[in-house]
Amino acid sequence: MTQLIPNAARGEARVSIAGRDYLVCLTMGALAKIEAAVEARSLPDLTAKLAVVSTDRLIRVVGVLLEAGGNPVSRETMEAWPASALADMTRAIEAVFK
Repeated sequence: MTQLIPNAARGEARVSIAGRDYLVCLTMGALAKIEAAVEARSLPDLTAKLAVVSTDRLIRVVGVLLEAGGNPVSRETMEAWPASALADMTRAIEAVFK
C-alpha cells in the first residue's frame, strides 16, 4: 500500500474520510472552484459562506479539494459515505485552510 505523504508547501494535507486516507490540496485553481461552488464574490464572502455549514456545501468544497489532491471522488460516492464522514470532511477543510 502506498503511503500518502503530503507536500505542505504545495498546499496538500493528508486526511482520513470514511475510513480511507486521501490527499487534499488547496491551490489557486481549487480556491477559484470553491468560490464558484459556493457562489462567493470575494474572499471575505467565501469566509462567511464557509462559516455556515451544510452537507451540500461540504460535499462541494471537499470534492474540489479531493480533485486538486489527485483523488477525484464523485458526488454520488460522497453522498453514500456514512454520516460520521461529515466530521472527517470538516477536518479536511480545516487541514488545508490552516
